[in-house]
Amino acid sequence: MGRPPTRPARLKNGFYIELKVPGSSSILIRRDTREQMMMAAEEYSRSKTVIVRGEMFNDKWIAEKFIPWLIFFFCALSSIPIWIYLELFWLAKIVGIAVTVVLIIVLRIWLFKLGKVAKPSRVALNTNDVFELKKMIPVLVKLSPNDQVSFQHRIGLIMGEVSLQNNDGHVIISNPKHLAMAISALLVTKYPESNAPFSAVLHSTRNEWHGEVFYFTKDFLDSQLVALTTQELQNALDS
Repeated sequence: MGRPPTRPARLKNGFYIELKVPGSSSILIRRDTREQMMMAAEEYSRSKTVIVRGEMFNDKWIAEKFIPWLIFFFCALSSIPIWIYLELFWLAKIVGIAVTVVLIIVLRIWLFKLGKVAKPSRVALNTNDVFELKKMIPVLVKLSPNDQVSFQHRIGLIMGEVSLQNNDGHVIISNPKHLAMAISALLVTKYPESNAPFSAVLHSTRNEWHGEVFYFTKDFLDSQLVALTTQELQNALDS
């Protein structure tokens, strides 16, 4: 037998929550943005104990990376009254200016490394949207009310990151939002490994991925949604 691995599995960069279920081990759930993490925490808290772990970056939790800097700033700021008491006003002024400059530089470097770019927000579904969604996916009504809301939230997040185009001149889109809702539901259930943002293109004949572009026909989309099972919806919620 080979030697078992001793190094723990690496966690991908992202935002994590921890789910605690009585009688079983904890589970870490990852999301791409803080908003998605908090949304997931709200969803899972209805049935499980949730601990918000925060952001993981380069194998370290962000809070851990700040500890050395917090110690530095604490010591530097604490020394200022001492220099003033010793009437070393020039030194107190230098320390104050240095702390301010270092703080600005550290924040800029941190924001640059994390690539803090505004993420699209979740698209809210109104009552009419939910009615249409249940027509598209008949088995959706078999989920619990809480799971239905969670599924709607998951679709709304995808809708905020998908660019939709219509290259089929034979299809008239009367409600672009509902089409975006349908393609998001398909991506969540059938292609959970896809990485948003990307483009979805309504086409007359093609049903395939090409790079970061997903081509689909209206008939393919409708048939895939109607054929969804309760288990597939549940898997999408658990992923």
